[in-house]
Amino acid sequence: MKFNCSVESFYSSLSAVSHALSTKGSLPVLSYILLEASGKSLSLSATNLELAITTVIEAEIEKEGSVCAPGKLLTDLASSLPSGEIKVSVKDNILDVESQNVKSKLNGIASTEFPKLALGTKEEFLSLDPAQFCKSLPSVIFSAATDESRPVLTGVLFDVTEDVLTLVGVDGFRLSERKLKLTQKADKHIHVGIPARPLSEIGRLISGEGSLKVFLDDGENQIIFRTERFEISSRLIEGAFPDYRKIIPASFISRASVPAEEFRKSVKLASLFAKDSSNVIKITLSPSESLFTLGANTPEIGENDTKISARIEGEGLNVAFNNRYLSDCLSNITDTEIIFQASGELSPGLFTSSKDENFLHIIMPVRVQE
Repeated sequence: MKFNCSVESFYSSLSAVSHALSTKGSLPVLSYILLEASGKSLSLSATNLELAITTVIEAEIEKEGSVCAPGKLLTDLASSLPSGEIKVSVKDNILDVESQNVKSKLNGIASTEFPKLALGTKEEFLSLDPAQFCKSLPSVIFSAATDESRPVLTGVLFDVTEDVLTLVGVDGFRLSERKLKLTQKADKHIHVGIPARPLSEIGRLISGEGSLKVFLDDGENQIIFRTERFEISSRLIEGAFPDYRKIIPASFISRASVPAEEFRKSVKLASLFAKDSSNVIKITLSPSESLFTLGANTPEIGENDTKISARIEGEGLNVAFNNRYLSDCLSNITDTEIIFQASGELSPGLFTSSKDENFLHIIMPVRVQE
């Protein structure tokens, strides 16, 4: 195997696929990047068995072949090379790397050791706008569970019904739902869970791409995202995603329209006084005074109350929420006004945007003893 290509292109591709390298060391080959030289191109792939990334770059191929190269070492080496051309030759799985006055030798392993990757060879079932899709991901991924005790909740629901893609993240204490209107109807209904961590990497990689095609492999246990530069596959989460719609309240007794920036600042301020008090922030709705009040009280520190003028409809209300959940929610609503609705102090709180009907967030309340 022998090829030449630009250092910049080689390093950029290595950096991209290295996001799929394993850091746990369960299988040594998972810390390696597969290099495959064929025709007029060089393919680079990496996988941790949950996420796999492949990209192809132009190269001058003098001798076709393949090898697994140590991922981090090769990426770090490429980042330190001067601009220009890099020459790589492989014999007996040893890589000789040359660039201007730099010569390096790396110990690789046989390409046959590398896991077989899922490929988008079947007909696509969905076409997405990469920018719209990637912009939507953070607003649901943050709600996915990080506790592995309930694996199905560590993923994001990817639900396609006709011309709507619904993304949902839920961890048992909060829930985010984002709906995307598709420009064309999907070929079939899809209802799968995608691990949140791989989905985050996918979003970072494809955000600047011009097109995005989505496939499922034959066994439908992996989903594949293909762009002009990348082919990225993720395993699907086993088990049925919970029926999250049962959590969404159907009616409310209290509703408040609150200026978003004041809401965010007030939560940040109240959080200073909630650190040693189970991280609880209390919200009080006063319809007669048109006031939305946030407060926190920790005897060892002190207390804080901030009143915000707001449009209040329905009954008065006292309810408490975890301050981190509130902060996360508000940072993912970019509108100038936030709508808060609830049906009692022990009922879920619904947070939406006044202008974006395609996003909603629910936080379960905290029981507070007076």
